[in-house]
Amino acid sequence: GSDIDLLFVLPARQTERVRNMVEFILYCLWDTRQKVGHATRSIDECIRLAKSDNTILTAILEARYPGRLVVDWAMRYGARAMGERLSALRAAGCDRLVVVPLYPQYAASTTASTSDALGTWLARTRHQPDVRFIKHFHRDPRYIAALAARVQAHWQAQGRSELLVMSFHGVPRRSLDLGDPYHCECYVTARLLAE
Repeated sequence: GSDIDLLFVLPARQTERVRNMVEFILYCLWDTRQKVGHATRSIDECIRLAKSDNTILTAILEARYPGRLVVDWAMRYGARAMGERLSALRAAGCDRLVVVPLYPQYAASTTASTSDALGTWLARTRHQPDVRFIKHFHRDPRYIAALAARVQAHWQAQGRSELLVMSFHGVPRRSLDLGDPYHCECYVTARLLAE
């Protein structure tokens, strides 16, 4: 590991003077026998990387809100159970939670079951945190852009075919008849991606 990690955010046009300055700072730190992790990027590169990599996005958010932001993940079933992780966050002093089920389209069998698990945990929690629950993100421009980037990367690597076939998980017709929007939200995602 490193003793110190640095990100040098440079102007889009990098001059020799700027590169020399970065090099000088690094040599000064190395001379003190510090293990230095470093990167040199433009603002545009930082934004592009943050949009494409959750580890980088988390690091940026943690830097923006030092000591105030914790990112964790849980599973509905099995190890890293949701109630266990929520209790750990609460014990760590988190008093505001944003819960994002990683299902872009809302379905009672997935998103709602996550909401149910959250409700069960809240019912057992005496001093409840503020909670924001993200119901769906099937039409969020960042989600659509991420899907499009994956398709484009595949086409670049494998060549573009005549058709783009999109497949979604199936749910019973009865779910749609009962008002579950999953079916419709899948169509919206597909249409936006196709555009």
